[in-house]
Amino acid sequence: MTQKDGYEFAKGFIKVIADVCILFILIVFAFKIIRNQLSIGTDDSDKDGWNRSELRVHLDSKTGIEYLSTKEGGLIRRESK
Repeated sequence: MTQKDGYEFAKGFIKVIADVCILFILIVFAFKIIRNQLSIGTDDSDKDGWNRSELRVHLDSKTGIEYLSTKEGGLIRRESK
């Protein structure tokens, strides 16, 4: 194996890695668009799939009280209308 062969191999290997990374990014982006368009994973605290409140609804099964939590860890009792 010559130095030129090694260079060509490395160049081809890097191209394959780059192509796989780009394909992965495109697939993730497509799933995110589909999820937001169909409002998958939303609840009644979200406006729609594109405008999410980033809140999670938790239900205390013993008392029936609902709580809202933030991704930072805050927790508050949810008031009914």
